[in-house]
Amino acid sequence: SSTTASPAYNGTYVVTTTSDTTAAVKNANGVPVAGIVASAMGDSGIYLLGATSDDGLNSKGAYLLQWTMIQWLKENGFKSYDLGGIDPEGNPGVYAFKKGFSGADVSQLSPFVACDNVVSSTIVRASLVAKGVVRCIGRLRRAR
Repeated sequence: SSTTASPAYNGTYVVTTTSDTTAAVKNANGVPVAGIVASAMGDSGIYLLGATSDDGLNSKGAYLLQWTMIQWLKENGFKSYDLGGIDPEGNPGVYAFKKGFSGADVSQLSPFVACDNVVSSTIVRASLVAKGVVRCIGRLRRAR
């Protein structure tokens, strides 16, 4: 695998690290203020992660990077881009951001609904309960 960096526009660089993983970085005054990483499977791009500093938030750097990634995916023959899940109540900012791209809201089966093995579904249910407890603790801590 090789790494190439090519300038896009407005301080944005698209960095291709392998044939199926790409990152984009938004710079302001020579300092990275936002970045995203996406991967590809078949004819779909998949958003994996992103990070934005306060300057990146103020300059809407994440929007520019998502559009840059969409452009890169289109130029490379991909037909769709999965931005991941939404939680309108628990994370309204990310929901508004993703909704702004006017994509289709696609629902998937929860892990335990798709599993008919009692042991596996019990483990999945327990992990979902633990995830809910951890999120609740986090909200309580932030509320202090």
